Amino acid sequence: MMALLIFSGATGYKIIEGWSYMDSVYMTVITLTTVGFQEVNALSPSGRLFTIILILLGGGFALYVAGAIVQFVVEGKISSILGRRRLEKSIKKLSGHTILCGYGRIGSVICSSLMTKKIPVVVIEKDPLLVDILDSKKIPNLPGDSTDEELLDKAGINKAKNLIAALGTDTDNVFLVLTSRQINPDLFIVARCSYPNSRQKLYAAGADLVESPYELGAARIAMRIERPNVTDFLDTALTLD
Repeated sequence: MMALLIFSGATGYKIIEGWSYMDSVYMTVITLTTVGFQEVNALSPSGRLFTIILILLGGGFALYVAGAIVQFVVEGKISSILGRRRLEKSIKKLSGHTILCGYGRIGSVICSSLMTKKIPVVVIEKDPLLVDILDSKKIPNLPGDSTDEELLDKAGINKAKNLIAALGTDTDNVFLVLTSRQINPDLFIVARCSYPNSRQKLYAAGADLVESPYELGAARIAMRIERPNVTDFLDTALTLD
């Protein structure tokens, strides 16, 4: 559009005033950009009228571009804000759901399994990249620190049935379990454990069940070697709807 305005303006000055094409382009550019330099040559009444029209067209184009940029930015932010508010409202309506804290390597597998079984789940994750993945998959989630009581309240911890502590470190999981148990004594809490000496601490904090993904994985691998027929049967039984 800008190229068309410059071409039209230059052509207009050349026809109306009889200037060279270079002078016409120069006059068009300083007019459209409202620089305010002195006119290349004296303008005739027709030239002045053409300049007025060119200024109005250039100003209108500038306003259109500015408006389009503002609209793009504002609508994107508004859409994001409204989408997040709708999501938080839908989370408030949940009851008897599962809160999954942590969407890392372990948490993502747990979440996928729960959703496959149509179990309502709300994920709390503080990593922005993982939050974007959750949003793209349209998984109900709340960004932030899982140990934040206010965030747990937004996740509906008082109405939830289960909470899975799948944070990256045992220390974080202990603090999360302790906080969650204080808020909702009736909550069934499953905690991830990375080190054997953390198991008793998680139970003491209030976990109902503590599992080590590494121990479970290692035992499963060993069983595949020791009893392959049994593991094949279990795989078949567990995958049945």
